Amino acid sequence: MNSSPSQETLLAQQNILRAAQQVLARKKVSGTRMREIARSAGISLGTLHYYYPSKTGLFLAVLDEMQKYFEMRQKQLISHDLDPAGKIRLFSDQQQQLLVEIPQVEEIFLDFWGHAMVDPEVHDKILSMYAAWRRDIHLAIDQGIESGDFDPDCAGVAPDLFIALMEGIALQYLLDKPQIDLETAFEAVNQVMMNWLSCGSTHAVSQEQQEAGSDREPYPSDLSETQWLQIASLFGPAKGGGRPRTTDLREIINALLYKVTCNCSWRMLPHDFSGWQTVYAYDRTWSADGTLEKIGLVLGIDLVHKGKDA
Repeated sequence: MNSSPSQETLLAQQNILRAAQQVLARKKVSGTRMREIARSAGISLGTLHYYYPSKTGLFLAVLDEMQKYFEMRQKQLISHDLDPAGKIRLFSDQQQQLLVEIPQVEEIFLDFWGHAMVDPEVHDKILSMYAAWRRDIHLAIDQGIESGDFDPDCAGVAPDLFIALMEGIALQYLLDKPQIDLETAFEAVNQVMMNWLSCGSTHAVSQEQQEAGSDREPYPSDLSETQWLQIASLFGPAKGGGRPRTTDLREIINALLYKVTCNCSWRMLPHDFSGWQTVYAYDRTWSADGTLEKIGLVLGIDLVHKGKDA
């Protein structure tokens, strides 16, 4: 006998959960009432109680949906073909992106965090969500230990430290958005984690430089790992019949971003980028074939140069 819920039941539950999330985003846990959720879902209170007899049961179902969403995103991060430090950075990039694009998800989660102090069932559910988060972070850290990038003596509490830093920033940001520069704050988290995982050795700095795609110190305008992954597919392989490509295209983009950010002339590009003539040549080529416009659309950045001439 098939005990799986019918398609009709699944659709009804999804409708209720969407309505519950909308009400929770407005009213928070303490102000949410079952009657208002039913009204938002367009159903009777009796129908709501048929699917979710108690408010706690409905709250747990909402948390289940949130956990599925978080775990889906985390599995995507773990599956990326990146070095361990790159995966750690992607975790913080994901959290930053979540706060910017759908802050209500984090608002609901943090509100449940407070409710967990008085509701044992919600408390246990929140603990299981954090356990899953720590597990996925541990996977990236374990890879770093195996590759020799991370020091095992400092890795034990690293997932807890990482989560505490990210959640602390999220809480402060949601309470006082104008006060918190998310990009700067999460970059600081990455630096703290790299330093911690290397037990304070100079490896943390060199790893940061490697992620920037060079041996230089990174600039604030440099591409994040997530941004590079978003645009890397726009560049095809080097043309056949010639020498293999030796130019680091990520560094070319970093140089273009630096120029746009600082509005400097081509000749004023820092010397630790590729020669300005090389950057300029790529700029002209990509402007002509439309690549530069595609990059700008993906990143949401205007890369059309209207500054000084070379």
